[in-house]
Amino acid sequence: MDRETFERLVTETKGWVFATAYHVLRDRAAAEDVMQETFLALYSHYDKLDCKEAVYRWLKTVAYHKALNAAKRNIFTELEDFVAEKIFSTPDYTSERAVYADQMMERLHEGLGKLSPEHRAVLLMREVEGLSYEEIAKRMKCSIGTVMSRLFYARQNIRTFLERKSI
Repeated sequence: MDRETFERLVTETKGWVFATAYHVLRDRAAAEDVMQETFLALYSHYDKLDCKEAVYRWLKTVAYHKALNAAKRNIFTELEDFVAEKIFSTPDYTSERAVYADQMMERLHEGLGKLSPEHRAVLLMREVEGLSYEEIAKRMKCSIGTVMSRLFYARQNIRTFLERKSI
């Protein structure tokens, strides 16, 4: 793809590519990162796309999936950062850090226990088993939209529970 074509496509589509990512992530910086990743992917795959309409559909799909993947990484990165910050802010006693890490894992398990069975199942299937939304929907015999909604609320509830229980 020549530079002029690429720049034109970026100019034409950057608004709705960003909006797609932002809608999923609700974070400007993360959405901008996804937008950049999406355009890098476009540059690499442009020659394989048939027509202008295919490029637009492809961009929207790639932006959406990259945003979903970023959202999945974010919840556990936030949890790891939260635990690490708490552990490394304690005095430099190895046994104390280990105890704190154990306490955080207990809180996480306690938080999982507070979720409804449906929310807990969706969260564990997605984050632990790594299943796709489609696979989860089939297992739970519900729509993909229901899976996405349950996953959103499960993540939100776990985050809120851990924030309230922090020391």
